[in-house]
Amino acid sequence: MDTSQDIVDIFKTLHMVKKKLIKGFKPDGIPNILTHSLGRVLHIIITHSGLTMSELHDLTGLERGSLTSIVDGLIDQGYVQRKRGEEDRRKVFVAPTPEGIAAAREVHEAADRYIAARLEKLSEKDRQDFFRAVDTLDNIVNKL
Repeated sequence: MDTSQDIVDIFKTLHMVKKKLIKGFKPDGIPNILTHSLGRVLHIIITHSGLTMSELHDLTGLERGSLTSIVDGLIDQGYVQRKRGEEDRRKVFVAPTPEGIAAAREVHEAADRYIAARLEKLSEKDRQDFFRAVDTLDNIVNKL
């Protein structure tokens, strides 16, 4: 039987994996615009095109005030835009701009290279074990 401590340990371990993989990551050539929160929100906006602010709130779990500030920052930098709904003018949609898509792509490519270089520091066996563990987690998560 899983205990609440087991659940806490799962989140702690997943957080540490992410933290260790991206520790020290600073994308070259990208303005300092994409803090972790801004980058995360931009990624969600790009991945789920045509989100309302309410849907974005549900996906991010961020407080509405914080989310509004982040979206405002992304708008100021030209990475996203707000659009009123055509059928319901009360709805406000957030959509990426071509500049936002390009910036996100650059950050993702830089992150991929950075993480690949970090993993190269592991032995071949450790890399195989790591990817096997990630595959196992992915398979299990898809069953939930």
